Amino acid sequence: MATGVRYHRQARIGGCVNHDAQAYVAQCDAALALAKRLRSTKRWQTVRLWVLAEGPMCADPYGHHVRFGETVLAAEVDHIIGLALRPDLAFERENLMPLCRGCHGEKSAGEKKARS
Repeated sequence: MATGVRYHRQARIGGCVNHDAQAYVAQCDAALALAKRLRSTKRWQTVRLWVLAEGPMCADPYGHHVRFGETVLAAEVDHIIGLALRPDLAFERENLMPLCRGCHGEKSAGEKKARS
């Protein structure tokens, strides 16, 4: 189990804070494991290549490239609504966007920070 877990929600009245935290961590671990399995499928590899071929430029969600007048190729495909939250949207084109490594790292770091 993870150490240093922060509690994201109030314990129920009469509930055990440690038990709630353990259940939350287990739920997150299961969602992340499912996300990892989905990303390792041939279907994901095909969809990923299709998204990059359709939109080879970084979607620039933070406006960094526009601000500096850059044109940056996308290297990764990101799930707009995270795969751990909505695995049913894993292969939906409307939930995918091409990103460069920098933008993808920034977006993922923000999502990770929001979860903790």
